[in-house]
Amino acid sequence: MKYDSLSRNTVKITLSEEDMREYSLCAENITLSTAETKRSLSRMLRKMKLFQGHRPDRLFLEAFPKTDGGCVLYVSGLFEEGGRETPAETAVMCCADNLSVLIQLCRAVKGSGLRLHTCVYRSHGGYLLVAIAAGRDYFTLYRLFSEFGRVCSDPSEICAVSEYAVPVCGYDACRIFAEL
Repeated sequence: MKYDSLSRNTVKITLSEEDMREYSLCAENITLSTAETKRSLSRMLRKMKLFQGHRPDRLFLEAFPKTDGGCVLYVSGLFEEGGRETPAETAVMCCADNLSVLIQLCRAVKGSGLRLHTCVYRSHGGYLLVAIAAGRDYFTLYRLFSEFGRVCSDPSEICAVSEYAVPVCGYDACRIFAEL
């Protein structure tokens, strides 16, 4: 089983025939809303740590059978900025092209009044600002980050940053860089 994040609320999941058996799924009726299918899909998404905090009725699924007995699933979750589907705590990352952009971003985050845990890494000639946002702050932060660079909320990509990028500032990064 593998998955690719296509956007902040859509994931493509590729299941092998063995995965289908493990989760008791059948490609022909996977999109039917039976209780057994919903339980199997919920268990799979929990194991993959995807769409945590979403109610099942806010998830939408498209399934495409593969010739080898597997299946390709596209799962989308509806986020509502009004407050019903806000993630409890989520990491968000912004990729800034240079130090000047990073400083401007940190000043904007500091000026927003959001209280966040932030850290900065250096990778491939650019800077990565990682922030942990809670509840509705996530949406505000996501919009703010998108004004300054590429935004990522894919947990696997963010986790890889701490392994492969060079740490620059591990605590209170926005306050420190905003003062430069």
